Amino acid sequence: PSLMVDLDISGTEVTEHLPTFASPCLMESLITNNNNLNGTTDSFKECTSLRKLDISHNSFSGPFHGQLFEKVRTVNLSNNKLSGSISFISSFDKAQSIDVHSNNFTGEVPYRVLEKYTQLTYLDLSDNKLSGLPIRNTDGFDRTLKYLNLSHNYFSGPVTPLFKSMEDYYTAPEDSDVQNDEMRFKSSV
Repeated sequence: PSLMVDLDISGTEVTEHLPTFASPCLMESLITNNNNLNGTTDSFKECTSLRKLDISHNSFSGPFHGQLFEKVRTVNLSNNKLSGSISFISSFDKAQSIDVHSNNFTGEVPYRVLEKYTQLTYLDLSDNKLSGLPIRNTDGFDRTLKYLNLSHNYFSGPVTPLFKSMEDYYTAPEDSDVQNDEMRFKSSV
């Protein structure tokens, strides 16, 4: 078993890929941001005790297998080459911050799952290839959310109650077209 609790190799210019962590992996914090790590995220999929995961600003690619990270509070996967479905965020219901911007995730946001996120304050899904209507029902979700970025995706449809309840602190991004209760985010193809 891996007995390491925290690993922070941020900004150390590490290249190559992470070694596979043995099961059971009891690590609670994995921070590898600002390196040139590549490969898939399979090397730490056994680390189911993670509370903080930051692999941002690397070159990880392929799908993210995060269904096992039920304890995670902070997730930053931004600025990688990750792809595939975004459905993995459904396991992050205890998260306070989710940042997956600047990847190649596709599909619709699992909005029914997001409804049960009562602690989420930060959500950045920008610069992906997400589609559909991003959020439909916001019971509980909009009470804690302080930051939301959905720009540079393929979302379309009516402005939901979420945006109406956020009017006091929501500003449409410069690259969006929000008018007549319709939201169209321009894509950056």
